[in-house]
Amino acid sequence: MATIDSTKTRNNLLSKGFQESNSDHKRLEFWHEGKFVLNTKISHGPSHDLNEHLIHQMSKQCLLTKQEFLNLANCPLKEKEYLQILNKKQALK
Repeated sequence: MATIDSTKTRNNLLSKGFQESNSDHKRLEFWHEGKFVLNTKISHGPSHDLNEHLIHQMSKQCLLTKQEFLNLANCPLKEKEYLQILNKKQALK
């Protein structure tokens, strides 16, 4: 079962264009050209690991496969490549 560090994931997503939302939940929003595209909720519980279930949920929220999300969270997938994936899925209208 895969797990990834939530703090590292948060920081990596922020470096790729995600922004923290101003809400009572830890949400990261992705905006492109001034338009809201999507958001994902990141765990802030006592464990700093995202388990398989949370990885699955976040990958769906980010419109990615699990492997694509892991690549985004661990840095092989760059923001430009993420935008290409979102464009192919017509999420950037």
